[in-house]
Amino acid sequence: MAAIVSLAGCSKPKPIPARPALPVGWIDYAPAGYGFAVYLPKSPTTFPMPQNSALKESKMWGTPDPPLSFLVGFIRVATEASGSDRERLLKFSNSTAKGFAKPGVSIGAISDVDVRGLPGRRTEFEIQDGRSVVAYYTIKGDRYYSVMVIGPPDQMRQGKAKAFLDSFEIR
Repeated sequence: MAAIVSLAGCSKPKPIPARPALPVGWIDYAPAGYGFAVYLPKSPTTFPMPQNSALKESKMWGTPDPPLSFLVGFIRVATEASGSDRERLLKFSNSTAKGFAKPGVSIGAISDVDVRGLPGRRTEFEIQDGRSVVAYYTIKGDRYYSVMVIGPPDQMRQGKAKAFLDSFEIR
């Protein structure tokens, strides 16, 4: 895996784990033209997202598997991100997290990660109903990705939540 200098400093970002084996009964979801793959418990619903002049396209895919919910977001921006733009877009991950977070709760465990050789950010936070969110954000060229799992705090680092997050890859 390529070495990447952390956006937050000089330490090397922690790589996300190797892609695990496909869980029994799950699918390897890779929608044509979006450049990513992720394991999901079933085919997701597609949610079109609002567009504006800075975005060429944005979309979200999601599926529940109670008590967890799995979401993948995709944004194609008007110009490719590089250098300081990458840092700006990764900072966008913090504002995305703040949009979901419970008011008055700080976004915890923000860290830089290596998402299979790409710069990324990992966040953890609590949402309005008391559930937790663990998310990865990364960019490649003009594409910005977010991968989130939502559920009970005690299930966020194991089993299905971990398999989902660790399965994400850019193709």
